[in-house]
Amino acid sequence: MQPSIFIAGFPRSGSTFLCSLLRGFDGLRVYQEIFHFDIKVIEDHLFGDFPEIERRYAEAGAGDDIRSALVKNPSTYIAHLEAINPSKSLALKVFPDHLDEKALMSAMGAFDQVVLLRRNLLHSFISLEIAQRSGQWHGAQTKGQKIYFDARYFYRYVNRISTFWGQIKRIADQLKIPVVELDYEALVALENPYDMIAEQLHLQSAPGQTGQITRKQDSRRLASDKIYNYSSFIGFLKRHRLDLFNDAGAAVPAQVWEGFLQDGLFISDYMAAYKLRLQEKIGMLSL
Repeated sequence: MQPSIFIAGFPRSGSTFLCSLLRGFDGLRVYQEIFHFDIKVIEDHLFGDFPEIERRYAEAGAGDDIRSALVKNPSTYIAHLEAINPSKSLALKVFPDHLDEKALMSAMGAFDQVVLLRRNLLHSFISLEIAQRSGQWHGAQTKGQKIYFDARYFYRYVNRISTFWGQIKRIADQLKIPVVELDYEALVALENPYDMIAEQLHLQSAPGQTGQITRKQDSRRLASDKIYNYSSFIGFLKRHRLDLFNDAGAAVPAQVWEGFLQDGLFISDYMAAYKLRLQEKIGMLSL
């Protein structure tokens, strides 16, 4: 049997890309966001197994609010999925706020290993903003779309993701589950990343195995190419010593974001944000 895999990711972190890689390995049943807030997303991400889950929970008296029953006791939910796929090990992903602390511990305890998926937060933040504004998520080309960068929102974003990373590592340590840290930038740079995945996650790789890979939706390498308020953004990068990470291929050590949070925002950042909001109010921004 392959080892089971719990993926701790976040929106636009490359988790769909990682899942597409894992589907290239025999013996894994790869789900996606099966604890999502929207039951329709859960249904889609169970890839055909939702009717059986729905039947089992209906028999157990879950009623119409199946999602609440699923997140109340994740280990039971995962045990049902294992029973549905007796010859395969499970892989799935969880994002921040999908589960509270108790439920997260219950879910992680059912797996052999945890993958902590990292990505350059400058690029994931901008990608998320573009996706939210455009309504285009998976499989849509977003080249040419831009956003206005607000340092305040980015700071909150970095704090939220960093807190989630710390929570995952703390729970894994309590449960004595090994954590494998993967950088999206390292994976996407490889022409054939299966060998790296097999080595890092101790997977048995079938010779010549090639799953369908979900590639990047935006070929622009520089974060600054996706920003309307370019000069303000470049100033932000320089003030916070993040200019080296403008490139999409640059993986960012976790310590960099810890230092960014400790330093906090500068007066110049707040002034730039105030100017941006003022321009927005008087209709000077062209979205």
